[in-house]
Amino acid sequence: MRHLPLLLSCFITLSCLTFYSCKPTPDQPKIASESTIPRDSIKAAISAQNVLFAKALANSDSVGVANIYASDAEFMAPNESLTQGRVGIVHVIGGYIREGMINFNLTSFEILSVGEMVTVQKSYILTDKNGGNKDIGKSVEVWKVEDGKYKIFRDCFNSDLPCPTN
Repeated sequence: MRHLPLLLSCFITLSCLTFYSCKPTPDQPKIASESTIPRDSIKAAISAQNVLFAKALANSDSVGVANIYASDAEFMAPNESLTQGRVGIVHVIGGYIREGMINFNLTSFEILSVGEMVTVQKSYILTDKNGGNKDIGKSVEVWKVEDGKYKIFRDCFNSDLPCPTN
């Protein structure tokens, strides 16, 4: 009986520590659950950006393509170093354009998650101006709202085609 006050005190202390340690502090980022924006509206907004992406690429406009990306975007192409920011993305996309990759066609597009960030999975075909296949692949992208529009925040993709051999 004489240990009861000590046990009770320990229980109350541990309960308080557990409760307060689970609450986010003001400096911790909050993880969003489902967005209040309907999923169909988000998909439509991102689809519109995908159309602008394809049009800019078809016009050999690397700046137009890069403008679909957030200012702090990261572009993760296969077998290349990480590219950060729009200026770097302009350079990389310009290289793809010089290689003749100008026609971008989505073959599938699925929203995987919605919150402060939106995760998208895509399949695509890149062709040259004559319709010849340059790449067939898939990507996972994370989108966020910047300046009132959905922009690609992270872009990671890879090819379904075998690596070229020399």
